[in-house]
Amino acid sequence: MSRLRALHIVHNSPRIAEDCGGTERYVHALASATGDPVLTRQLTGSGPLQCQPGAYPLWVLPQALPQFPQFRDTWAIPQMEAALDRVLRREKVDIVHIHHFAHTGFGLAELAARKAFPVVFHLHDYHSICVRGQLVARDLTRCTGPEESKCASCVLEHLRARRATHLAGKIAQAFGVRKEARDWLATGTAGPKELAQIQARFEATKVAFQHIHRFLSPSRDLAQRMHTAGGAPKERIFVEDLPLNAPAVPHTPTHKGPLRLLFVGSLIPTKGPHILLEATKDMNCTVSFFGPTPGFDGQPGWGEALVAQIQSQKNANYGGVFQGKERDAVYGAADVLVLPSTWEENSPLVLREALAAGLPVIASNVGGIPELAPKARLVPPDAPQALQKAIQMEIDRGRHRNPTQNWSMKDHTKALQRHYCAAMETQKSKLFYFYRKRSL
Repeated sequence: MSRLRALHIVHNSPRIAEDCGGTERYVHALASATGDPVLTRQLTGSGPLQCQPGAYPLWVLPQALPQFPQFRDTWAIPQMEAALDRVLRREKVDIVHIHHFAHTGFGLAELAARKAFPVVFHLHDYHSICVRGQLVARDLTRCTGPEESKCASCVLEHLRARRATHLAGKIAQAFGVRKEARDWLATGTAGPKELAQIQARFEATKVAFQHIHRFLSPSRDLAQRMHTAGGAPKERIFVEDLPLNAPAVPHTPTHKGPLRLLFVGSLIPTKGPHILLEATKDMNCTVSFFGPTPGFDGQPGWGEALVAQIQSQKNANYGGVFQGKERDAVYGAADVLVLPSTWEENSPLVLREALAAGLPVIASNVGGIPELAPKARLVPPDAPQALQKAIQMEIDRGRHRNPTQNWSMKDHTKALQRHYCAAMETQKSKLFYFYRKRSL
């Protein structure tokens, strides 16, 4: 059978934004390897759908958020459905491979299935069942899963968003009290209107899931959670490792100074960079932080404030965001990767890169991390003393490199072809046709 061509749908692209995460970089590397087209949304500007040539066709819909966005605007996006309809008419593809519903909308799965395209959905995080994406509550505690009242209280200020509240928010921002205004708006208990909005999102997720022929999860942990908490059909969820975006080049350590710790990732609370900074402030080591400082819901300016703290700590430094060609040098100049996440990480790209470079790893014992790095020093999340103890053990051991690991893009694309073929068979089956008809 000839190779099946997929249309990849993702919420952003490294070709149009520098502060993208692992999902977008994975899609970019995958499409570059296969030449398959990509559809994405650009959250700036406005204008018609456009195709940017390159290693793969990149279809971009330039569409900023509405001036006064409502909660529904985060998951019901008819403009993206129209864009998908047009791309499917222009591109000769066999499969629709959705990598994220954020900024793209749940309606894409149903539209593709109704047009007789098999639909594959890649589980990169929890966005489809959690409006905050990480199963983390507004107080930064981990959440066990979606529940109408819990979800409503977690995003209450967004559910109450109106034209007047947006205008009031701008005034509050001008006076430097935007966070306080948002906290005030989020007080109290969700009423029937707020709960109805949450229920509408739940229903949109349910309909999308009913039109997906195969779910792919990089970890068993995420697969299980999406089944038990999200209702994804267990018989259609399959675990498949992610690849490296590019082969890693290990370095032999020659540095003679203190042990060099490395943090790579977005500087947001759930990634735990502040925990690492606190744990190392009086230790005989250096720690380098690399990553963007995106806005974090309910914590405006958090990343910028942390950068200032990093720069004030004598054994810490902030290196900003590095480009792909600088990756091997960054990992080569470190002795240990530290991944102090507090949320249920799925299968972090930075962890794969570190293991491929032979770096020892200290990481939180959450999510899919133990599956990917069972020999790492695993510590409880949000536990500075346990993290400090693990770091001291690495200092006492001295710098070294571990045997390298590899996740080949070539092997991964072959595996995807097998999943695509299976998704086509599922789409053709009478059982799925009956299941889908029941949802209409």
